[in-house]
Amino acid sequence: MAVTGWCPDWASGATFLPPLFDGRNITSKGNSNLAQINDKAVNAKIDEIAQMTDVEQANAAYGELDKQIMELAPVVPLAYEKLILVNGANIAGAYQSNSYSGGIDLVSVGLAKPTK
Repeated sequence: MAVTGWCPDWASGATFLPPLFDGRNITSKGNSNLAQINDKAVNAKIDEIAQMTDVEQANAAYGELDKQIMELAPVVPLAYEKLILVNGANIAGAYQSNSYSGGIDLVSVGLAKPTK
């Protein structure tokens, strides 16, 4: 048992469901599948979704897979964290990004008036 956290690299189930719940990712060291779940139906669904080319269809399928996994109860979600950020008056290009769990993508940030 472990208390840990995970956030998606981008807004897709592909960034967390396969690493955390695909049984083929179980290794003796450096294991991201901390629950050690190795369910054939889950593994097969992961493969099926990975072949989908329609993003909306894949997102819906990941949502259903998430429900399927939670019925097996391999993990207990304890918290859902969100960020509240305040930008200065001279900041431009700052926006909250779903890709960073609501955080700011710093690549887009700059000064509105660089001489100020």
